[in-house]
Amino acid sequence: MAIYLIEKQQKRDDVLKNLLIQLLRHRNETLIQYNQESTTLNFIHRTTELNLYFISILIDEPTNHVSKLIETIQKSDTNSQIVLVTDTELYEQNLKAKWSAIVILNKNDYFMHFAENVENQVNYYFQQKQQGNHQTIIIKDRTRMMKIPLNRLRYVESNGMHKIRFVGKNLQYEFYLPLNQIEHLHEDLLRIHRSFIVNKMAVKDVSRGKRLVQLKDNTLLPLSRTYFNGVIHDLEQVCK
Repeated sequence: MAIYLIEKQQKRDDVLKNLLIQLLRHRNETLIQYNQESTTLNFIHRTTELNLYFISILIDEPTNHVSKLIETIQKSDTNSQIVLVTDTELYEQNLKAKWSAIVILNKNDYFMHFAENVENQVNYYFQQKQQGNHQTIIIKDRTRMMKIPLNRLRYVESNGMHKIRFVGKNLQYEFYLPLNQIEHLHEDLLRIHRSFIVNKMAVKDVSRGKRLVQLKDNTLLPLSRTYFNGVIHDLEQVCK
């Protein structure tokens, strides 16, 4: 297991590299840095272990090159956790449209927001590493920290004022956090609307025409046009 930082021009990624060094300072973990050419050719090997890849993408980089790199990692490293990092909002949206299931961060975002999202990905990696198949997510704000079992969580709702609510079986907690910090904490959490994230395992049915997601407890949640194309396939696969 290791954390990899992969970029085309290594000197341009000092901000991300320094963040990762700080986050790993008191943890027994390896940070390995590669450029993209050496990555594709040399180091990727078949493994069932969990590895975390931060891949920095330049705006002038051909999409097919990025696709090849991602496919190579996913085929060789079956449990890989991939985070794409760009530096422009337009390219961020293009990447999200193509790889909706992969976490995408913008390092030119407000720095504290970017740093928190990087920390969330590192924390999720260590959480998965330590807990194995025990599926929980760790939520923390300025006042508290809590473990929430995924098998009890149905959805997460935002009121638009940085107040979010976790709703599930015998579960209802509120935190003061932006919703976009939650969607990347686990692969089963899926953003379906600007105000809702759903646990894919809690989904019963999807209505394309009405753009509604029905949960197993018959709760109906809206599926917005913004997220429709990116998530409809994932949800229909879950419902089969």
